Amino acid sequence: MDSENPPPNPESQEEFFSRIRPMLQELAEDLIARDLQSKIDASDLVQQTMLEAYEDLESLKSKDPNHVDSWLRSMLVNNFLDAVRYFRNSMKRDVAREGPLSPSLHKKLMDTPTGGSHRESELKRMHAAMCKLPSAHQQILKWRYFDGYSYRKIAELVSRGEDAVRMMVNRSLDRLNDEISKLQDSSSV
Repeated sequence: MDSENPPPNPESQEEFFSRIRPMLQELAEDLIARDLQSKIDASDLVQQTMLEAYEDLESLKSKDPNHVDSWLRSMLVNNFLDAVRYFRNSMKRDVAREGPLSPSLHKKLMDTPTGGSHRESELKRMHAAMCKLPSAHQQILKWRYFDGYSYRKIAELVSRGEDAVRMMVNRSLDRLNDEISKLQDSSSV
């Protein structure tokens, strides 16, 4: 089959790409599992692969005619794997999968003091824990939970993407939880 698809001559590029398209389409359809078919389109993979092959025609022409098919198949498989990685990473960043703030920490962050010695001591502990955080973490948490800024607004303020801001907020919350735990452990000793 490799010899069926020699590298294209300048005058036969259209014919070459028309000839390899069905082979790439079949391979792409075979690669995509049923659960990924709604996320990854075989035609998109083929188009991406053909575009890359077209952009790299000089390299394609220098290849041994017996290796053109395997080169194109490898390119398609790599594009498929990139699409799967992208899909999996997107799922990791999906806001719907974002872990909720622990109820006690959320209450501490959102409530204002109304009295009571237990509540005051928890607020003091939280304030002390916040003070131990780097200023960037303090600012991110302040914007998100005290000022009520959206991830988009914070992203604009820090000139980063929304996904990066979500990660920064989560890391800041993790550090805040760690500091609160340390303070609770030290006060119970």
